[in-house]
Amino acid sequence: MSELVSIVHSWQDLIAGGLAVLAAIGGAILLNRQIRQTEKHEQSRLSRRFNAARATLPLTLSGLCAYATSMMDELSQIRSVFNHVGDDQMPPRFNPPPPPVELVSSLQEVIEATNRDNVIDIISEIIGEMQVLSGRVAMLNDETQNRHVVGLAQNVDEYMLQAARIYALASSLFEFARREDEMGPTEVSWENVLSGLNLMHIRDGQFPDLFRIIERRSARKNTVWQLSDD
Repeated sequence: MSELVSIVHSWQDLIAGGLAVLAAIGGAILLNRQIRQTEKHEQSRLSRRFNAARATLPLTLSGLCAYATSMMDELSQIRSVFNHVGDDQMPPRFNPPPPPVELVSSLQEVIEATNRDNVIDIISEIIGEMQVLSGRVAMLNDETQNRHVVGLAQNVDEYMLQAARIYALASSLFEFARREDEMGPTEVSWENVLSGLNLMHIRDGQFPDLFRIIERRSARKNTVWQLSDD
């Protein structure tokens, strides 16, 4: 009888152990399913967020091109007359467009929503260029009132070139923004800058020094931006 009881207890222990194993396996399966479901919901949320940011990107890029064009219009007026103003005359006042804070916010939303390094890189480049340009032109009115500022014409050429870079960088993202290209550009060339200058009605004959700067720099490197291999 005691032997039978021992066998029953052994089977009970075996069954209990088996049930514990099955419970552990079932719990692991359930946990894994919950993790996959959570990941699926998170991916869906990120996808919706990215699509929302991408949907407004064409408008943001158009705004950036308009900002660059307005800046170029003001700078070109200063540059075109600066060397022709008489000693008793003052250059025109410089009225730069205000920094497009709302556009920068939209760009930041795209950065936060995408995992494409090239898109993030270009947008970061645009934001940096705008910040630098805004700071550089802040004192331009004071400088233009002083006819003895050394290298002012060359400085304005650099500012114009920076506005053209912003235009070219923003334009390079239009195909991606419009879903015509899913990957985005990997480089922006000096040809893109020249195309932007043409669209902004800046001609070689009017501003030869500006185009000479571009010619020299494009001879050293044919891109103004390129995705890093790092």
